[in-house]
Amino acid sequence: MHAQWWQAAIYRPSRRQVLAQDIADSIRRRIVTHDIGAETRLPSVLTLAAFYGVSPPTVQAAVHILRALGYLRVAHGVGTFVRRRSSELAWSQGWDALSAHELSLMRYLIDKELPTLVARRVAQSRNVRRPRAVADLPFLASEREAAHHGWPERFVVADLAFHRTIAAAVRGAEATALLYGEIGRRLMPALMAVADVTSTDRSLDGLHREVATAILDGRPVAASRLSRRVALRELRSLAHAVG
Repeated sequence: MHAQWWQAAIYRPSRRQVLAQDIADSIRRRIVTHDIGAETRLPSVLTLAAFYGVSPPTVQAAVHILRALGYLRVAHGVGTFVRRRSSELAWSQGWDALSAHELSLMRYLIDKELPTLVARRVAQSRNVRRPRAVADLPFLASEREAAHHGWPERFVVADLAFHRTIAAAVRGAEATALLYGEIGRRLMPALMAVADVTSTDRSLDGLHREVATAILDGRPVAASRLSRRVALRELRSLAHAVG
């Protein structure tokens, strides 16, 4: 088996995530685990697109995500390369320096603002096929409710999936969904600590369903009002765990 790293990569598209996010996660994982060394040149966009079975713009979006996070650098006319470890170390140290309180505020701001942007995009694209991430929102809202009857971790993961999917639907800000995933990972202990409260809040379930509906209907004003309520209530519940 002498396949290149990108040929050997195992990739299974997730119905719930934007493909660009999945591809970025796949490549990032191999950078972090040293499967792809520093200064390695990535295959061309067309080559990666053919391998993953997606369009070139989807691969370009994945590259944009990884560039924004400091994992890749682009030398115009030459190619795309993995950055040296110093950049990754700086990124990791930056995350390690953030407190749980700061992370919870970042999560609050994302949850508060992004649904409005996605709903506005839907409203402006009535005759265009909706982003797959948007179409998944009602299902994710119902899955969040179904998770009430499982382990607390299942509920937390389902809640994070709902909000991360909204972030993934913001065109031109693909890196936000990856950032949201990192925030959720760091906040997992605190989120687990308050899951017994948030998972029994039926009115919060209803607000999540209403946010999904407002986005699907392309109603940015309603999406803004509802998402602010959701974000604030989740921030307040988390405050008991992070101080």
